[in-house]
Amino acid sequence: KLYGFEPSDKKIQLGESGGNKFEIVIRDIEISKEEAEKRLKETFAQLQKGIPNLFGPQRFGEVRKITHLVGREILQGNFEQAAKIYLAKTFDAEPEDSKEARNFLAANWNQRGFSDAAEKFPQRLKYEIALCNHLSQNSKDFIRAFKIFPKKLQKMFVNAVQAWVWNECAVELWNKK
Repeated sequence: KLYGFEPSDKKIQLGESGGNKFEIVIRDIEISKEEAEKRLKETFAQLQKGIPNLFGPQRFGEVRKITHLVGREILQGNFEQAAKIYLAKTFDAEPEDSKEARNFLAANWNQRGFSDAAEKFPQRLKYEIALCNHLSQNSKDFIRAFKIFPKKLQKMFVNAVQAWVWNECAVELWNKK
């Protein structure tokens, strides 16, 4: 159910949502009613200590969980390593055409490689193409290369590091309960 809407001229800012409430419906399970009740009781017993409030994949990346890794390198001043992670680190779940372009660039990390990789990246990966195009003209200018990202995305790299630190601390504290 959605409710409580009000007209506003303001955008919703981070942390302004009123909260979430969920109803879970279980259907078509192939266990007995007694077994289902037993499992639910066990689950509710575990939930009595609460659920850690963690940042999810939207903060780190759905397929390529790299946003916090790139941000960490940026915060340490390692812009070339940040670019290598963003452009050349592959993940099993990503499409083959992007993996091929990333692997090519990893093996040809130089001015000519950036130029060729810009042609190899699929058109849907516009930031990868823009980074490669910039680096093909300025192969050592990794700091300015990151300025091709919109400001919100630039901030997201750093915010993802903060979220990762939060998650790590929250899980550690949770495990001590």
